[in-house]
Amino acid sequence: MQIKVQCPCGTRFEFEVEPVHERMPMPINCPACGADATNLANDVIRQRSFRPRPTVVIPMRVDPPPRAAEIPIPTPQSGLKIARAASVPVPTSGPAAAPVHAMPNENNAPAALCPKHKDEPAVEVCVVCGKAMCLKCMEQFGRVCSVFCREQAASKRVYVPPYAGQKTVTQARSNLKVKLITLGVLAVIAVCIGLCIWYKFFGRNPKPIFTLNFPKAAENDSKPEKPREPSGFYQLIAPNQLLSIKDKNISLRDIDGQKILWSTPLQSETESGRTASEDYYFFSDPHVTATTNDIWLSFQNLIARFDRQTGTRKEVTTPGKILTVTQDDDMILALSENPEGHQSLTQITLPDGALRTEEITSSHPADTAVKPAPRPSRPAGSADKTPINAVKNALVPSPQPEEPDQSAAMAMFEAERHPFIPAGPNAVQLESKLVESKTITLQAMKAKGPSVLDSGNVTASQGLDYAQEFINDAQRERTGGVETQDVSRYQVTVHRRFAANVPDWSGEVIGPPQFIPLKTVDIVAGGQSIQVLNKNNKKLWEAKLTFPVPSGNLFDETQIPRLETRDALFFADKGILTCFELTTGNARWRFNSVGISAVQADGQGNLYIDTAGADPDALKYSQQFNVHDKKHRFIMKLDAQSGKVLWRSERPADYYHCVLSGPFVYSIRDWTTQDMLRLEEGPDHRFSLTLLDPGTGDMIWTYPRINHPSHKTEIQQKSILLQFDDEVVVLKFFSL
Repeated sequence: MQIKVQCPCGTRFEFEVEPVHERMPMPINCPACGADATNLANDVIRQRSFRPRPTVVIPMRVDPPPRAAEIPIPTPQSGLKIARAASVPVPTSGPAAAPVHAMPNENNAPAALCPKHKDEPAVEVCVVCGKAMCLKCMEQFGRVCSVFCREQAASKRVYVPPYAGQKTVTQARSNLKVKLITLGVLAVIAVCIGLCIWYKFFGRNPKPIFTLNFPKAAENDSKPEKPREPSGFYQLIAPNQLLSIKDKNISLRDIDGQKILWSTPLQSETESGRTASEDYYFFSDPHVTATTNDIWLSFQNLIARFDRQTGTRKEVTTPGKILTVTQDDDMILALSENPEGHQSLTQITLPDGALRTEEITSSHPADTAVKPAPRPSRPAGSADKTPINAVKNALVPSPQPEEPDQSAAMAMFEAERHPFIPAGPNAVQLESKLVESKTITLQAMKAKGPSVLDSGNVTASQGLDYAQEFINDAQRERTGGVETQDVSRYQVTVHRRFAANVPDWSGEVIGPPQFIPLKTVDIVAGGQSIQVLNKNNKKLWEAKLTFPVPSGNLFDETQIPRLETRDALFFADKGILTCFELTTGNARWRFNSVGISAVQADGQGNLYIDTAGADPDALKYSQQFNVHDKKHRFIMKLDAQSGKVLWRSERPADYYHCVLSGPFVYSIRDWTTQDMLRLEEGPDHRFSLTLLDPGTGDMIWTYPRINHPSHKTEIQQKSILLQFDDEVVVLKFFSL
């Protein structure tokens, strides 16, 4: 409020003040003479604050008096009489009655205005001084009209109700909301950081959930007829179920519940008829297939079927005594012979367990086998009487003429190998006949160069070069520096069992033939060519290879690197991986890598390959030793459509293998190291299981073991079974 005051000394001055109870909140003096002007200011405030209450005139209705003619005249009575005054005539019409003042109605009174904001209606009064306030005042001060009243309320401990629309309240509410949101975000970030730290260093690392210890093999045991205490056979048939075979008993264990679900004898004493040593080798490595209702076990000449829920053994009927058993994940083939000497082949399809039996006729006997061409003797090495060569001859004796070579060993085992191969809906019997025997000799070592000893002054830095020269000279003395390759012509016949209307297929191949079954097609490979057949023995296409087909495992030809996908066939020879179109055989791309041992697909258009990544000279000079070569192996991820390398993981290792299980990519690595301070203890044998990032190939976690030779590694997504010499461990880990 603007106040203008004139002091008795004649000085006029003005100032702005907020009155309290229509009075000055503080004393004021004249700026000229210093006299007290507080009362003068209070008078001005009272004059401005005084406003007469408006008078509202409300007209009232007054009924006119009755006319004289209408006034009844009372009848005179006897007794005392009082004179009546003359009647005054009452006018029948005249001016309206005078207005009567009445109290104004509160509903019709005009609203009071705020003393500060003249145009704003008052909606509340101050709880301290009672002054009217508008919404603008309340937004600034709340339920009080000024800072002074707020201080008075605080000093007198007057309760002031909060006003939700006050700026400080809304600002405090907004600030509180911002603080809560900020604290919430910071808490979430802190929790995420904590979870990341926990997951990286603790949560994602594998932890053993089951451990079984057993005696370790004796290192000085030189009697194979007395095997060490059997450790048993263990396999994960589900992420939380462990199947074990030990002491001729089969049991199923719940890993999460740490309990045995059931246990039952694998074979009765009357059925066995074998010694304990024979039983150990007989039951040491069965092929296990677990279906929804059953568990199928196939041994060398035994098929067993158990109920998965109860362990009850179910009979498997075959015509006669089982001679051999061959199994894959979808089929079991059993060759049996009755007492009359007639052989039959029984097919058991999985998972339903349906049986079909077909008699083996004389036109396709079961003992047909491939005999590799004889290997020529190596050329004799020249006799060198120098002292160094005398030492080499003493350390590396020359082979005797009567010593059987590798081809003879292959022929010996070939006669024992089962001729029937599971091939999808049917079984294949591969028959071959040698048409023309032919071998070629290839130079497998480089020509001998100048000797390190020729310089006459051998230094310590030349020690490795001298060791390399010594080893290569010894190898040259042993093999002549050459190797032979079988390029004989073979007539191959593919006969399909359990396919009566499918004719046989016959063709020629160069080199020892190999039959490789796939999902929808089969491959007949030999030398440097492959021929692709469908399941009805119709030849689809043929392709030439750059290098020879890799030799399969002695007992398992399925180790040859190959893979069939929806529209492509991947096949690796000794030096190149080729992607063929499945229907036409046209080559889409080729990837050069020496020593590819496995090809896998992840179902998302990517390939994972295991390879040695060796130099191409390693194929040409396969017997040459180079001490400076790094013994490294690789796991590579390729794009299946283009063959482009997405990432590669290189490690020094004797064995480096990739395992795909669900969305996870693992690597298994075996290698040896030598501590130069512990030469007398020999090398350390190391093992590691590593989880790789599928996107980059980087290590997520690793599980190492030292001097614990690994016998088996099996993975079921996040459940891992590791079998060592002295224990079985089941690992699990947490994954986001």
